[in-house]
Amino acid sequence: MEPRLLRIDELCERYNLKKRTVRTLCSQGRIPHIKIGRAVYFRVDAIEAWLKNHEKPAQEVAGG
Repeated sequence: MEPRLLRIDELCERYNLKKRTVRTLCSQGRIPHIKIGRAVYFRVDAIEAWLKNHEKPAQEVAGG
């Protein structure tokens, strides 16, 4: 069974992100997270949805 909450180090490893980037996104309120005291957690389903919403479609290449 997949964990429902990830710690920052688990999130970074899973999605190949830098801790500094994730911390910046958290402090700016740009990434969904849960803060309990000094600990920060991320719901897997919320992160998956957030990534999907920030995905940009590929541009079509004009060919001839």
